[in-house]
Amino acid sequence: MSTISDIMQTDVIAFQPEDTLGFAIATVCDRQISGGPVVSEDGTLLGVISEFALMDVLFDPKLKDAPVSQYMTEDVYTLSKDDSLTQAIHMFVLYLVRRLPVVENKKLVGIVSRRDLLNQCSQLEQPLLEPLQEFMPQLLKVAQATRLDCEDTDDVGLLEN
Repeated sequence: MSTISDIMQTDVIAFQPEDTLGFAIATVCDRQISGGPVVSEDGTLLGVISEFALMDVLFDPKLKDAPVSQYMTEDVYTLSKDDSLTQAIHMFVLYLVRRLPVVENKKLVGIVSRRDLLNQCSQLEQPLLEPLQEFMPQLLKVAQATRLDCEDTDDVGLLEN
């Protein structure tokens, strides 16, 4: 089964906190990306700057000189190299992000975009399984082996083993 390490991009275009919004806009446009991670000098992930955040410059051109650190999102959803593709898909759908940084010991080691997942998954011979589908046979065995007694006490079910 494929993992994030199989599809992640390791040549990541990243920004430094002191980079200006003007520099970030030029990079995003020149490299045709939708944003990127912001990292410290030692590679620690600090946040993500997105096209959406960069659009503030359209309303106030003086912001071109502002540092990326003032406009980046610091609460970043991340993946690890060993995560499954299914987990990444769930995160993209749940959090509506375009890219997920891949970290190891808080250091940026790669990035996965929605397009990376689409490229990989479109080449699979079988569709990915939902995690519950993979474990359903095991869950049924546990359910059959466990005795479930429910008492009608204030509409609260009581479980007994």
